[in-house]
Amino acid sequence: MSNAIEITSVKKVDDKPWMATCDAYVKMLDFDFNEIKVFQKGDRIWVSMPSRSFQTKEGEYKYQDFGTFRNADRQKKFKEQVANEFSKYYRQYPDFDGPLSPKGVDDQECRF
Repeated sequence: MSNAIEITSVKKVDDKPWMATCDAYVKMLDFDFNEIKVFQKGDRIWVSMPSRSFQTKEGEYKYQDFGTFRNADRQKKFKEQVANEFSKYYRQYPDFDGPLSPKGVDDQECRF
């Protein structure tokens, strides 16, 4: 079986440890996650899901994901899978930037 998650677009960011923003297609859900932030420190790569920033009453800035899995273990596993897929891509194309492959949608494949 092919990978359940496919990195479909990568945009380089030069703001260490933030290294890129990517889009990921989840085949099982037929769903795209856009603007996932990718970070790197040493050999470790991790991701942050799309989020918004807000300021607490104390003036501290925090971030809240736009969406989350109800099961924390599933959320963690999903993030690890996206980071792993990005790592594979990054090893193959270290000078990445831009869309990886154009993807069209066939109206007859829509499930709803």
